[in-house]
Amino acid sequence: MNICTNCGVELEDNMQICPLCGLDPKKEIIKEKGTGIYPSEIILLHRIEIRKHIWEITGIIAFSAIVVCTIVDMFIVKGLKWSFIVDSAVTAAWVILSFILKFPRRPLIILTAIFISVSGMLFIFDLLGKGSEWFFKVGLPITFSASLLSGLTVGISKMVKRRGINILGVAFLSVAIFCLVIEFVTDKFRFGTLDINWSVITAASIFPISLIFFFIHYRMKKGNRLDSFLHV
Repeated sequence: MNICTNCGVELEDNMQICPLCGLDPKKEIIKEKGTGIYPSEIILLHRIEIRKHIWEITGIIAFSAIVVCTIVDMFIVKGLKWSFIVDSAVTAAWVILSFILKFPRRPLIILTAIFISVSGMLFIFDLLGKGSEWFFKVGLPITFSASLLSGLTVGISKMVKRRGINILGVAFLSVAIFCLVIEFVTDKFRFGTLDINWSVITAASIFPISLIFFFIHYRMKKGNRLDSFLHV
């Protein structure tokens, strides 16, 4: 067995090209000090290339969908009406996907992109409506609350030293708070008064589940295995 001098992969006899790095295994490429070709770097470059291809393909699909919907709307309605809604939704989805592919390990950047894209889409929906003007009173507060609670959940998961099912507990608490926000915002918009009903019941049902996740995580942190704790 031979070893590639560039990436360190074991090769079969008489192999002229390394299947991993694609270079001559007998000729070491001279590089600057502290640099080199490693399998992890090659895998990373491969993943980046895959994400690039996905971005290009989804971009073509999104652009095609926008063009088709716009043309169909022009021929059927003799103008541009419902296609604005579809085009806005497709554009927002593609922008979000682009940020996910570009920054796969930057959740805060992704959440910011989601907030801006969804807010822009809802604002366009509101403009296309007939005098409802619900974006600044309903759409924006709910979208901002969802993004803020998601960001807090991600931030807490980054800060804690031992991540496990305790993160699920934090997520469930965020969902409970989000339910309260939804009913508060919608009641103020529809009735002008605050009459909290279903959100309190939902939050009260979610809260014990969150406590269970925290409790199990604490017991496992003390050295108890989950299967032995649950007597499985």
